[in-house]
Amino acid sequence: MEIHLPSVPMMEILSYLDAYSLLQAAQVNKNWNELASSDVLWRKLCQKRWLYCYMFTLPLHGLETWKQFFFDKTWQEHAKTRAKPEDFTYKEFPVEFEFRAHPWYISRHGLTRNGQEKSAVCMTSMNRISTWDIHEGAMTWESPKQPSYIVWMTTLPEMQIAVTIDMQSTIKLWDCHNKEVLASKTGLFFGCKLLQSEFTKDGPIVLVGDACGNLYIFRIPDLHLISKVNVFPYSIDELYFSPQKKWVFLIGHRLNDLTKVFYMSSLLRPSEFSAPVSTVLKVPV
Repeated sequence: MEIHLPSVPMMEILSYLDAYSLLQAAQVNKNWNELASSDVLWRKLCQKRWLYCYMFTLPLHGLETWKQFFFDKTWQEHAKTRAKPEDFTYKEFPVEFEFRAHPWYISRHGLTRNGQEKSAVCMTSMNRISTWDIHEGAMTWESPKQPSYIVWMTTLPEMQIAVTIDMQSTIKLWDCHNKEVLASKTGLFFGCKLLQSEFTKDGPIVLVGDACGNLYIFRIPDLHLISKVNVFPYSIDELYFSPQKKWVFLIGHRLNDLTKVFYMSSLLRPSEFSAPVSTVLKVPV
C-alpha cells in the first residue's frame, strides 16, 4: 500500500536533498518523480552550486528545465577535468594589441555534448573591441572606432556583456550579442587602475578602482552608481572576492598598505548601512 504525502510537505522534504538523492527519490513512483523533477528544486541546487544562476532565466541558455541545466553544467565540469592536450584548439589571431589588452571569454555556450556551439572571446585593439570565433580563428564582429584608446576590459560571459574603460575614463557596457552599447558614463573617476565584473546575489555589478584609491560599484546593465568608497590614499592595484562573493579583498599600490576587507552587502546596499563594513587584514611579513 502506497502512502501519499501532500505535495507541500513533500516539496519541503525534497528541498533538503542533494542532486543524487533527488534522482533516487524520483525512482519511487510517478508522483515522487514529478515532484523530484520540479524546477523549483533544481534551480535551488543550481544557485547553490553556481552563483550566477541567481541572475538569468533558462531561455537565455536554450534549455527547458533547470534539471537539464544542472546535468549539462556538471557534464562540462567533468569533461574539462578529463581533457587531453589534443582536445584543445590552437589559433593565432591577427590583432595588434595595445596597453593591457588580452582575450576575455564571452561565449554563453562553451563546452557542449553535441559540440555544435562555438566558443568566442572578446578583445581590444587600440580604440576598438572585437569578438572572435575561437575554433575558426576569425573575427565575428568589430565595434566602431572609439574616441579614445581602450585601456581596460572585463566580461560577463553568462550575459554576453563586455565592459570597457578608455583613457578619458569613459566606461561603456557592450552587448556583444546584439552588438550595441547598453550604457556609458564619463568623468566619474580619475585614472582607472582596476576593472572587474562579477555576479552577486544582488545582481551583476562592475567594480572600478581609480588612481586616487577610490572603489566604485556600478549596476549592470544601466551602469547606475551603487556606491563609492575611498579605500587607500593611493591607487587600488588588486581585488579578490571570497568564493560566495560575501567579501571583497583590496590591495593598495604601496608595499606598506595593508589589505582591506569589505562586506559586500554594505557596499551593494548603502541605504541599509550607515557606513561600509570593513576591516584590515594584517598579514605577517
